Amino acid sequence: MPFNRRDPMQPLNLGPLAVASVPSPSHGRPVPPPPGTPVPPGGAIPHGGPAGPGGPFPGAPYGPPRRGGGNKALGFLIGGVVVFLMLCAGGYVMYLAYTDHELSTPATAGGMSRDYDTETKSVEAADKLERAISVATDYKVSGFVSAVYGTGDEKYLFVGGTGDHQFKYPEQTFDSALGTAFANPDGVVYNPTSSKMVDAGGDGVGLTTTLNITATRPTTVTSTVFLGAWSTRTTFAIVMHIPDTTGKAGTTKLPLSDTVKNIRKDVED
Repeated sequence: MPFNRRDPMQPLNLGPLAVASVPSPSHGRPVPPPPGTPVPPGGAIPHGGPAGPGGPFPGAPYGPPRRGGGNKALGFLIGGVVVFLMLCAGGYVMYLAYTDHELSTPATAGGMSRDYDTETKSVEAADKLERAISVATDYKVSGFVSAVYGTGDEKYLFVGGTGDHQFKYPEQTFDSALGTAFANPDGVVYNPTSSKMVDAGGDGVGLTTTLNITATRPTTVTSTVFLGAWSTRTTFAIVMHIPDTTGKAGTTKLPLSDTVKNIRKDVED
């Protein structure tokens, strides 16, 4: 069969294998869909294609926009402040309940019986102690009660009152108040020296005081009286050891601080 040479200038006919068109290379970029291709709402935007309903605008990050975390952080902050304030309020209510006290004069206190006979002889001393409490608390304490408790020759005068007050600088304030209450124009000098108790026997502050007394008329005579005191938010009380019949301080079975705490257990609630 004779071989017909094809003219190289004529196009090659491939028959059914012919390709209608060959796409141009995209060089790695996404090929945009044909016009009219639907885009899912909120879906990714094909490069160069239109945004679907609810989808991001061209050039925005793919997917729905993120909500800022500022509101959540603010909510946590406000919640923490509210919880803190509630805890503070609850703690303050507990503090008020714990420091709310009353005083009384029962028949026995600190293991000692009430001595009514000695009470009648101690009215002047009780009045001076009441004045000392008033001065020390800026007259915020009132409703005073008093009693004498003792066993044998060992006796103690208890004086106390109630009222919401502050007691700043306890040692200095109490010493000054005692000096004012016991001031005497007849040449008698009262020199108190107070110190804090390590344990007041309850809330508040406790003091022990040595009251040195010097009389200069007609001759110089010195004596010493020992006192203990405690102050809470709502009570202030003094326990004074009553000297024996000779005017001497005498001896006590327990340290004064222990006696004060034992009496306090029975006269304060």
